Amino acid sequence: MCYAFANGRTSYTPRLVGDGGAGFKTRIVTIFKRPLRPLIRRFPAARAFVADVRTMRRHLRTRSTTDAFGEMPPEQAFRSAYNIVLNREPTAQETGEVLPLIQQGLLPRTELVKRLERSVE
Repeated sequence: MCYAFANGRTSYTPRLVGDGGAGFKTRIVTIFKRPLRPLIRRFPAARAFVADVRTMRRHLRTRSTTDAFGEMPPEQAFRSAYNIVLNREPTAQETGEVLPLIQQGLLPRTELVKRLERSVE
C-alpha cells in the first residue's frame, strides 16, 4: 500500500510532539489517519462512524454514566435544561406541552435552552 501525499512524497515521518517526542503509538496512529482524512470528510457515513467512535472512546475514558446533552434521552435532557437554566423542576403543564415536541424532534434541544434563557424567571 503506497500513498502519495500533496507534496509528492510517498512516505511520511510524523513530527514530534512538543513534549519532547511522540510515542510509537502516536506515530502509528498519525500514519494511518492522515491518508484517511480526505475520505472521511467526503462521506457523511464515515463522519458519523468517526463521531460514534469518538463518543464511545470518551465514555470508556471518563467512566462516567453521564451523557452529553445531545446524547441524553429526551426526558432527561428536558429536566436537565430546566434544572440548570431555571434552577427548578418543570411543571406538569410544561412537561405536557414541551416534552412531546422534543420527543418528536419538532423542538431542538438548543432551541429549548434558548427559550428558557429568554424566559422572565
